[in-house]
Amino acid sequence: MLGVWMDAKEKAVIEKYLNPEAVMMEWGSGGSTVEFSRQVKRYYSVEHNLEWYQQVKQAIPSNVTLFYKPN
Repeated sequence: MLGVWMDAKEKAVIEKYLNPEAVMMEWGSGGSTVEFSRQVKRYYSVEHNLEWYQQVKQAIPSNVTLFYKPN
């Protein structure tokens, strides 16, 4: 299980902007990708670590497009 690696206050700031019609993009995937994507229409994430990308890819819902972009 991937967890969200941020303080509860940081998470709350982000979540106040999320809604079922929102589109979100992030650089660096993980637990936030899985959790926040449940609250939006479409979610895009870019990951640079191939091993991590492959792990996250197995956990994401269907509304997420996950890109692998090495450094």
